[in-house]
Amino acid sequence: MGIRTQLSVDFAAISFLILYPLYFFYNAAIAFGYISPVFGDRGAVLYGAYSVIVTLIYITCFVLLAKDARFQTIWLMKLLYIFVGWFLFWVSLNYLFNRDSYVDASSFKLFCCLIMLLANFAIGCHLGLMIKWFRVVLLVLWFCMLVFVLSTFDHETLSVHGGLYRDEIKGLEGLENFASYQGFARSALLTSFIILAITKTFAIRLLVEAISLVILFFLSARSELVGFLFAVMVFESLVSLKKPSRIFVLAFFGCFAAIFLAYFNNSFLPDISDSRVAALSDLADDHSWQMRSDFNDRAFMQIIDNPLFGKFGGEYYEGIGAEGTYAHNILSVWVSLGLPGFLLYLSLLLGSFLVAMKNVFRTGGNSDLWNLTLLTSVTALLLSLFAKSIHEVWFALVLGLLVNVGREELRLPGRRTLE
Repeated sequence: MGIRTQLSVDFAAISFLILYPLYFFYNAAIAFGYISPVFGDRGAVLYGAYSVIVTLIYITCFVLLAKDARFQTIWLMKLLYIFVGWFLFWVSLNYLFNRDSYVDASSFKLFCCLIMLLANFAIGCHLGLMIKWFRVVLLVLWFCMLVFVLSTFDHETLSVHGGLYRDEIKGLEGLENFASYQGFARSALLTSFIILAITKTFAIRLLVEAISLVILFFLSARSELVGFLFAVMVFESLVSLKKPSRIFVLAFFGCFAAIFLAYFNNSFLPDISDSRVAALSDLADDHSWQMRSDFNDRAFMQIIDNPLFGKFGGEYYEGIGAEGTYAHNILSVWVSLGLPGFLLYLSLLLGSFLVAMKNVFRTGGNSDLWNLTLLTSVTALLLSLFAKSIHEVWFALVLGLLVNVGREELRLPGRRTLE
C-alpha cells in the first residue's frame, strides 16, 4: 500500500481492532474456557502472525517515507530508521557469529519483536480517528470491556483473573497455554486512550477517565493503571493551562476521591487490601516486584561487564535465566542492543514525548491525533523507564502517530508541522 489511501486507513483501523480490543476478548474467551489457547502464551502466536501480515502489506510505506522529503525533516523519523538499521545489524551479527547456545532463541525473539514494532508503527501511520464506523465499534467494545470486568471480577481479590482460571493453570505442564491480566491490560489501555483522545467535552472526558480506571483496576494491571493515571495528569494539566478553571475542578474531584476512599472504603466499597493493585503500597513484599528487582540487578551487572555492547541474550545467560527473565525496563534494550541501541531507543521515547507535549499545548486538546500521541508517548516513556522491556511493542504506535499527525497538518494551510 502507498503512503495514504482509504484502503490503507481502513486496514489500519481493522488491524488495531484485531490486535487490541478484539485481542482482549480472545484472552477472555480463553480465561473462561470457551476456546482452547491454540495460539500459545496469551495469544502471542496470533499477535505475531498478524503483525507479519501487517508489516508485509505496509512494506511500501517504510520505503516511501524514507524518500519523502517532508518527513526527512523530522529528526525523530531519521532516528527511527537508524534504530531499525542498528537493530537488524546487531541481531544479524550475533546470529551469524555469536556461538553461545542461547543465541538462536534470543535472535528469533528479537526479530519477532522488530516485526511487531514495525507493524505497530505502520498502524500508527495510517490510523484514522475520524472514521465513523471505527469510533462506533471501538466505543461498543470499550463498554463491553467495562461490562466484562464488572461481571466477572473475583470479590476476594478484586481481580478479573482471580479464581477464573488459576486452578486450570496448576494443571498445565507449563505456562505457555494460558491467558493472564497482561493479555488484557495493553488492549484496555490503548482502547481507553483512543476513547479519551476523541472526547472533547470536559465532563464526559472525566467520566471516560473514571471508567477506564475501573477497567484497569479490576484487570490488576498495575503498570498500565499507573501509566494511565500519569498520562491523564500530564494531558489534563496541559489542556487546563489555557482554561485554568478546570484545574480547580480536577483538584476538587481528586480530593473528594481521596477522602472518600480513605474514610468510607470499608463502609461502601470492598476491601482493596487483598487486590493486586494494593501491592503498590508495599512493593518490598510483593513477589512480582522482587523477581523484577532480581532481573534488573542481573541486567545491570551485565551492562557493567560490557557497557558498550551489553550481553546479547542476557536473560538466558549463565544457566540461571530463561525466556521472559529480561529486565522489565529500558535496561533490557541496553543488554540486547548495546549502548547505541539504548541511546537511540531512549531518544525516540523522549523526543516523541516532548514533541507531543508541545503540540497538545499548542492545540489546546482540540486535535484527536495529538491527544492520542501525547497519552501514548507519556505512558510509553514511563513504562519503559520503570516497568516494561523492549518487547512491549505497542510503543512503536507513538512514532507512527507522529507521522500520521504530521501528514494531516501538512494538508492544512497556515499550520505548523513537526519541525
